[in-house]
Amino acid sequence: MSLSSRIYFPPLGLFYFISLTSSWSYLEPGGTIDWSSKNNTCDKSFQSPIDIISSEATNKRFPPFHMEHYSTAADGAPIVNNGHTVEAHLIQSPAPTLSGGGLSGIYTALQFHFHWGSSDNYGSEHFLDGNSFPMEMHIVHYSQKYPNISEALTKKNGLAVLAIFFEVTNCNNTEFQCIIRKLPRIRNPGNESHLYCNLLKLLPKNVDQFYRYSGSLTTPPCSESVVWTVYPEAVKISSWQVRSI
Repeated sequence: MSLSSRIYFPPLGLFYFISLTSSWSYLEPGGTIDWSSKNNTCDKSFQSPIDIISSEATNKRFPPFHMEHYSTAADGAPIVNNGHTVEAHLIQSPAPTLSGGGLSGIYTALQFHFHWGSSDNYGSEHFLDGNSFPMEMHIVHYSQKYPNISEALTKKNGLAVLAIFFEVTNCNNTEFQCIIRKLPRIRNPGNESHLYCNLLKLLPKNVDQFYRYSGSLTTPPCSESVVWTVYPEAVKISSWQVRSI
């Protein structure tokens, strides 16, 4: 059975400015403007994130996603404060994998992390029709065509990232509490704890309706090697949970 998704082709020049090993900061003199002086890729044409304009997307049918071992991917996963964000490393065996959904081959999930802001309205990296969300989660995968993520970074569509928006409601998201409970243990950069979460339950209900575009890492080295899957259906979360991160 094929399900509908939408392909988005961002106009050249429409971009804003997953960290791996580069040294960078949002707050250094010049902020994101200085990134291109350190990594010239950051000034190229297919940079992420973007503002997705739904009226400009093209409908296309893809086979459903196949998510293998996602339910156990975060059993005992290390969760760290890396100085930029909260990041969980998916080290379980067998490794969680992603295929289908228009992807070319099988991708191994490596980690997931979050981007959030200081209010209930802003914080996501991507925008949807000019609207921001308070938080965005990225699940980062690399193609099994390559031996490691370092090589995948140098290849077109070497990485696949699922982008999940979160929006504020009056009720706590009980599935998200597995992350909230660990946050007091990782308040300082370098702190680490361990998660026990069902990754599938942190995703939107419909994982087969999404926007798709080719872009880049959203921070240096800004490699243009990412096939992005951005879900329009936001996961519900409370204001208290957003402020807890």
